[in-house]
Amino acid sequence: MVVAGRRRPRSRPAGHGHRSSAPLRPIHAYEQLRAGHIRSSQPRRGRPRLPSVAAVQNHFNIAGRDDVALLDTCARAGIAFVPFFPLGGGRTGIDHPAVVKVAGRHHATVHQIALAWLLARSPAILAIPGTGSVAHLETNLAARAITLTEEDLADLA
Repeated sequence: MVVAGRRRPRSRPAGHGHRSSAPLRPIHAYEQLRAGHIRSSQPRRGRPRLPSVAAVQNHFNIAGRDDVALLDTCARAGIAFVPFFPLGGGRTGIDHPAVVKVAGRHHATVHQIALAWLLARSPAILAIPGTGSVAHLETNLAARAITLTEEDLADLA
């Protein structure tokens, strides 16, 4: 599998800034491609000339939803969407009052609600939150048991 991504600035055309952990080979030699930092128009545009796209990784979380259209495109195409910073991070915090309110309803942490929201948002999402300890792993795994109600989803919209 090749790892491909778009580097800053965002104005660079698709195809620039690709990198691979394997020795360089022609792109058609790869069976699958995981692309990161791409725009919603790229999976369709790139599919005829690229190997099958296995996953797209872009910044996406409960507080940073710029790539909703891309997520929906991936879901329709059967492509996994791997959000980076799924629990916030960088310059994005997830401790919005609505998230705190829903967390209180479920006796859960804000991070658990953020993960539950991601999992409820689309079956294409493959959330991989960072985990620094067994206790942290158990807290993250507990988010799978949270079923967000219509009221919760409306509050988080």
